[in-house]
Amino acid sequence: MNYLTKIGVGAASCCCLSACGGAFRGDVRFTEADIASLHLDSTQVLPAIDSAVVRVNLNPFLGNREFDFGSLVNSMRLIPLETNDNSLVANIYKVLLTDKYIYIHDDFKRGGLIIFTADGKFVRRISHGGGPGELYRLYDIDFDRENQYLLAYQHPYLMYYTPDGQYLRQKKLPFGFYNFCAIPGGYAFKTMDGYGNEHLGTKKDYTLLVTDTTFRLKQAALPSPRLVGFGGYHYLYKTSEVQVTAKFCDTVYTYKPLRGELEAAYALDYSDKKLPYSYCLDTNSNKFMDAITQNDYYYFVGEYLENNTHQVFFLRNDYRNQRTVIYRDKRTGEMTGGSNANFDKNVIPPIAFPTAVYGDCFVSLHYPNPNDSCLQASPLLSAEEKRALLQLQEDDNPVLVSFALKTIKDDE
Repeated sequence: MNYLTKIGVGAASCCCLSACGGAFRGDVRFTEADIASLHLDSTQVLPAIDSAVVRVNLNPFLGNREFDFGSLVNSMRLIPLETNDNSLVANIYKVLLTDKYIYIHDDFKRGGLIIFTADGKFVRRISHGGGPGELYRLYDIDFDRENQYLLAYQHPYLMYYTPDGQYLRQKKLPFGFYNFCAIPGGYAFKTMDGYGNEHLGTKKDYTLLVTDTTFRLKQAALPSPRLVGFGGYHYLYKTSEVQVTAKFCDTVYTYKPLRGELEAAYALDYSDKKLPYSYCLDTNSNKFMDAITQNDYYYFVGEYLENNTHQVFFLRNDYRNQRTVIYRDKRTGEMTGGSNANFDKNVIPPIAFPTAVYGDCFVSLHYPNPNDSCLQASPLLSAEEKRALLQLQEDDNPVLVSFALKTIKDDE
C-alpha cells in the first residue's frame, strides 16, 4: 500500500510553532493503574547504533542560492480537493494518503479531521465536540496499515475509526506526547522533551517511546534536555521504517520496528552558519529569539521527508527570512537545493517545498490562482487535469500535487 505522511504544513506556513500551541495539555492526571500498565521496570532503554551514520554536507546550499528545480521533476499528478460547504479545509497540519482515502488534519476549531477519496471527492468531516467519536483539539492522526484503522490522538485518548471515518472506540493513553505513528504490533511516540510525563520516572526524559498495542512501554530512547518552546510540527515520518528527528538535533534516526533497533542514519553538517546550541537550551527564550533574528544563523527543527528514491532536508534562517530545501538522491548520494527554486511556471506550479511523501513521490499543496491558466501548456498534465484547473476558484480548497524526481547528477 502506498502511504503518505507529512512534515507539518502548519509549520511551513509560518516561521515556527510553539510547543505549547500543539502539544498535549498537562491537565490530565494519570492514576496508579495507568502508571502500572506501563511496566516501567521492564522497559528497555534503547541506544542508537551509530556505526553506519552518513554525513550530509549542507554547507554548499546555504545563503541566497538558486537551483534548477524544474529540471528535476519527472512526472506530476494533480488531486483537487472537492470544495463545498462541508468540505472547506482550514490551515493544514498533516496529510495522510492511502490507496482509497486522503486524510487532512487541519486547524478547524483548534484541530479537525476531514476525509476525501483518493481522487479528492469529499467523504466527511469528523464532527467537532465532546461526544463519542467527536473531536475536540485534535493533535495528530495516523493510519494503521496492519489493522486498517484511522487513528486520531485527542489527549489523553487514541480514537479508532474505520478507513471511511466511522467511529469504533477509544483508549486512554498512559502518557502524553506530541505525535505518533502505528507500527507492526504497536506504536511509536515522540514526546516533547519530558513535559507532562514526570510519572515515567527515569524514563521521563526520553523522547522516543515504543509500546505494544496495549500501550505497555517496551522501549525508550533519545534522551533530551529541556529546550526552548519552539519548533516544527512533526518528528516522526513513516515509510517502511520510521524516521525520527528532533528540534535542534542534527541527526536523523531510523527506527526499525521489526528488529526493535534505532540507528543514527544521517548527520547534517551546516557548520559554516549553524546556530550555537547554547541558545537552544530552555534557559532564556529572549536570547534565543535575538540570536535567530539578529544573526545569519541556520537551524534544523526536525523538518524532513523521505520517499523511496529521495530525501529532503529543510533548514531555517530567520535573519534572512528564508527556508532552505535540499534534495538528496538516495541512489547516488548527490544533492541539490537552495532557498530559491527556479522552474517554468508553464510546466509546474510552485511545489519545490513539499509537505509529504507518497510512494516514490513527494506531495506539495497548491492553492488555486489566476496564474494556473499558464499550466494549460504543461506537458506533464493530462487534458482532464487541465480542465479541472480551469474550473477552480481562488477560494477553493487546495490541490495536492504529487511529483516524482529524476536522478540527481553531480552537476546539478
